[in-house]
Amino acid sequence: MQIVPKKLSQLKHFIGDQQFDYIFSDPPYENGFIQETIDLVVAHNALADDGVLVLEHHKDEAFTMPPEWECIKEQKFGYTLVSYFVKHSERS
Repeated sequence: MQIVPKKLSQLKHFIGDQQFDYIFSDPPYENGFIQETIDLVVAHNALADDGVLVLEHHKDEAFTMPPEWECIKEQKFGYTLVSYFVKHSERS
């Protein structure tokens, strides 16, 4: 297991063509970092085909997932949501 604790700005230069089984993201709330994280993961195809993207975010924060991704679980903790996403093609 490899844990890569990086800020989003650092991660852009680190990913390259690597893929990860799990990506956990807990950026500061309501600053647009959730969407930037999603866009980065998708643009670099950073999540393995059977991987899980875990996003911690404010319950009212809006973001857009690609249509081929599916939210398989959400957990609510006060104003915080933890959302679990997979690539939909792997769920068929």
